[in-house]
Amino acid sequence: MALTGKGKDTLSAPEEWVYSACAGCMQSDCSIKVEVKEGVVTNIEGNPNNPPPAYGRVCSKGISSIMSLYNPYRVKSPLKRTNPRKGVDVDPGFVEISWDEAISTVVEIFKKIRLEDPRKLGIWWGWGFTQTLMMGTPAIDEKGVATPASVYPAVVGLRLGQ
Repeated sequence: MALTGKGKDTLSAPEEWVYSACAGCMQSDCSIKVEVKEGVVTNIEGNPNNPPPAYGRVCSKGISSIMSLYNPYRVKSPLKRTNPRKGVDVDPGFVEISWDEAISTVVEIFKKIRLEDPRKLGIWWGWGFTQTLMMGTPAIDEKGVATPASVYPAVVGLRLGQ
């Protein structure tokens, strides 16, 4: 869950409601109010000003996202697989890496695809929160037609419509 608002100072207030968006499911379009007391999220409610589909309500998954926020076992940094073998009983051997290493790894993969054949890139298009952020804004082509946007074709050197 990403808190938005006035920035870091917002979270230091004794008690305050911060408006945000729920990312508890693949829809990711429910507006929420997050209660923050002394920098700790204590409650999540639906934003009463929210348009359809939520109409000011939030589901139990959205309310329970507080548990994910404070889960001691949550992923806190990028992870790299050290064991190439895969299977049900195979330990992937994940180790924490820096954000710089994670970004460099992804950049190298995209560079390789771009050099070999950009058409090899597969894109999963969906309703998930990441897709909403990365690809959800429509682009206007040269004819003024709105098309689904994607940062991925641009990264590997493709133009819209190819």
